[in-house]
Amino acid sequence: LGLKVREEMLSTEGSAIPGVSLYRNAGQATPIAALETFMWASDRGDTTTLARTIFFGGNGRQRAQAVLAALPEEAQSQFSSPEELYALFLADDALTSPPPPEDIIQSVTVQFAGPDRAILVFPGPNHQQEYQNTVEGWKLVFPEIAVEQFAHSILSGQQAQPKPSKSD
Repeated sequence: LGLKVREEMLSTEGSAIPGVSLYRNAGQATPIAALETFMWASDRGDTTTLARTIFFGGNGRQRAQAVLAALPEEAQSQFSSPEELYALFLADDALTSPPPPEDIIQSVTVQFAGPDRAILVFPGPNHQQEYQNTVEGWKLVFPEIAVEQFAHSILSGQQAQPKPSKSD
């Protein structure tokens, strides 16, 4: 499940990590600020901030809760919410697929789909993210359809890794 990854991330959370990009915690007052904060937290493995920057779309939160409930009891006890679990999944994913360089922020365009919904369009074909304005600020919308797929991808990737051998 990545509990070892979580422990490593928690031990370095909030510290300056050599080689980390220049993203910053820009808050969540605007969709672009929320994007930068999300990238910053992803880059550092800051699961606390990541959990605060995601919003489950549709019935996604209920599906994420079901994923959490299906984990072994020991793993379930590590997370107080589905957002915390998915923050770990996102941080784990960022280890192998790090965020793009920070200058991408200047190339993103914002298209508002209502007062509380924004589509961030990135350079390149078909690359966009949806953001939702909440009482806590703007958050990345984690699509309902992706909840189980992403969990399966992360969990199967974790299970596929060889177990460390014991040395005498």
